[in-house]
Amino acid sequence: MQDKWWDISWNVVVGCKRGCTYCWARKMFNRFHPKENFEDIHYYPERLTIPLTIKRPKRIFVGDMCDLFADWTPKCYVEDILRIIKKCPQHTFMFLTKSPDGYNNFEYPKNVWLGATITGIKDIDIADKLARIQTHNLKFLSIEPLLDRINTPHFLYTDFDWIIIGGLTPKAVHKKEWVKEYLWFNSKRPVFLKDNLHYPKVLKEYPKPKGA
Repeated sequence: MQDKWWDISWNVVVGCKRGCTYCWARKMFNRFHPKENFEDIHYYPERLTIPLTIKRPKRIFVGDMCDLFADWTPKCYVEDILRIIKKCPQHTFMFLTKSPDGYNNFEYPKNVWLGATITGIKDIDIADKLARIQTHNLKFLSIEPLLDRINTPHFLYTDFDWIIIGGLTPKAVHKKEWVKEYLWFNSKRPVFLKDNLHYPKVLKEYPKPKGA
């Protein structure tokens, strides 16, 4: 079964300065670029036109090896990406960041989904910042890897359109009760549970695009 919630990833920018110990992107980068530094922000303008070559509608994860909206990423890189997105209304473009305040610096077409990523209750401020953003775009929260209990009553009063939950690999540290509690409290919101949760119930739900 397909465990990715996107169809393809699009990495015009690669690199991140956060230093998360669980970061798979850093490990991947170091494997193939051992002489380069992942904390340097690498820009690949030759990749900008990739979505233009894809005619069938796709869910495109934009920048899964960087944080486009962190303060170290030049705004002109994001502007270049958004110019291409506006030319591809057939696709859905999904952003994820730990700096959702950065979303306020740009305007987005309706086929852009704005997401934030957290690991549990200790990152609740990130979720709050995303919730406070006023936008016509779909908003979603990725809780991955799940390292701490989810504050389920808190999420009941936010306007997230979609939730993704995934475990730590290769060895998960979460409790199944954390996932069960969230699903019990919030059965009306679409949820995508990744296989690395090892949860007994299979859920691969997607939200309806706004205006659909």
